[in-house]
This record gives sequence, C-alpha cells and structure tokens, in this order.
Amino acid sequence: MTTVQFRRTRIPHETAESFWATAGPALEHIFDSPDIPVDIETYSSVYSKCFNYQSSKAQRSSPPSQGFRNGLQIAVPASTVPMHRVDPEDKHGMAGYRKVDDFFAERAKKIFDNVPDNSSSELVRYIITEFARFSAAVQTSSRMLVYMQRMFITQLIQEGCGWSTAGMPVVTVHNRSFLAEIREQKAERWGYKKDSDSNLGTWDEVESWAEAGSPLDCIVPIPSLAFRRFRIIFLEPLLSSDRLSVAVDELLTGELAEDRELILSLRNIFRKSGIDPENLVRVKLELQAQ
Repeated sequence: MTTVQFRRTRIPHETAESFWATAGPALEHIFDSPDIPVDIETYSSVYSKCFNYQSSKAQRSSPPSQGFRNGLQIAVPASTVPMHRVDPEDKHGMAGYRKVDDFFAERAKKIFDNVPDNSSSELVRYIITEFARFSAAVQTSSRMLVYMQRMFITQLIQEGCGWSTAGMPVVTVHNRSFLAEIREQKAERWGYKKDSDSNLGTWDEVESWAEAGSPLDCIVPIPSLAFRRFRIIFLEPLLSSDRLSVAVDELLTGELAEDRELILSLRNIFRKSGIDPENLVRVKLELQAQ
C-alpha cells in the first residue's frame, strides 16, 4: 500500500517594510491616477504580499485555521480568546496597519492643503468632489488589502479592540451577549435602533459611520480607517475654523434645486466620515435634508 505524504507549502516571509515597498506605490497610483487601473501584475503582487505578511507570524508558531487557509472570514470561538487585555501594538500585522493608516492621513492632509480660499460655495463643491475621489480610491484599496481585513483587523475587533468595545474591562469583552447589547446601544446614537422604521441607514452603514467616528486607538475596517482620517485631518479643522460652518449656513439659505443636492451630498459625507451626530453643523444638515 502506497502512503501519500503531503508537504506543507511554506509561505514566503514578508515584513511590514517589504509588504509596504510594493503596496505603498500601488496605493499612490490608485489615488493619483484614478482613471488608470492598477495592472493585474501589480494588483496580484500586493494581494499576495498582503496575505504573506499577515501569515508570516502565524506560520512560525502554528498553522492558520482551516477558515483562513481557504480565504474565509471566520469567528473566533469565545473559549479560544485569551482572558487578558489585548494590546494591538503587540500584534503581528500592526506595523502594516499603521502604514496604511499613515498613508490615508497623508492623502487627507493633501486634500486639506489644497482647500480653495474663495467662496463658500466653492468650498462645499470642493469637499464633495474630493470626497468622491477619495471614496472611490478607498474602495479599490480596500479590495486589494482584503487579507489585512480578514486576518488582522477582524481578529482584533473580535478580541475587543473595535469601536464599540475598546477600553472595556476584559471580563466584559468576553461576554458575547452583553457585547451585542452594548453595540446596539451605541449604534442608536449614530442612527440605528433595532426594529425601528426610522433608522438613518442599514446596520452596516450606521456601524461604518460609528467606526469612522471612533478614536484613533480603535481598530476599524480599512474603509472606516480612511474616512476617520478624512474627518480628523480634513473636515474637523474646517469646522473648527468656522469656514465650513459659514459655508453650510449659506447653503441652507439657498433656494435653488442644486442647493438641495449639495445639502444631501454634504450630509452623506458627514455621516460616512463619522462627524459626531450632535455636531451642530451636522444637525442642521440632517434637519434640512429631511
């Protein structure tokens, strides 16, 4: 009888630096040249290096779970989660996550640095145009970095580092039913209440707004990571200087049909970027857009 032996294929080792050496230029291209798609070779290279980087630590200790070997997102059983406070900074993959976050911060800063000094109407149109470009680039980037989401971000969120659980006592983090209640309670502030007919969006939409509105120490999915930076580096400074507040006030007094469209667009940007629901400018936009 012949015995078949299977040899485990060793995944190439990637560091944060080697991963970013390929991913960084690709992301630059996505943001700088939106009309020119990333070629398939570059896309595949980043996709593979992202997987290899996220797998490098696991392969030195123990093989990845069957779900991750098959490229699936799986839940971590509560019994397998360590009963201690998880520090994201100690996790393999954090350096790569920080590089992506820093990249989004740089892109938001570039948008802020080019804010027009002209009329309020031009400022509003600039925000809407730049957010549309930024958002489209973020979606492409997120797909390319899907393994960072599946193998790193999802795990840390499940371990209590996400928007609704960060900073909670460790015992609380491991009480799954209680966490679900907390999550629902916090989501109400952002516009979603279970079994309500007046929600501002779907659960996924509202949770993404809450993620974008979270502090920087919360681990969030890649799109929310980008929109959080858009809020902190671009929108909030404009609000603090009153430039955006004045622009919105002028917009709200307009009577043109175009003004209505601008109000709706700006309201959606405020939502997606995680502007606080109680922020006065957002409240005005929400009321006017009804």
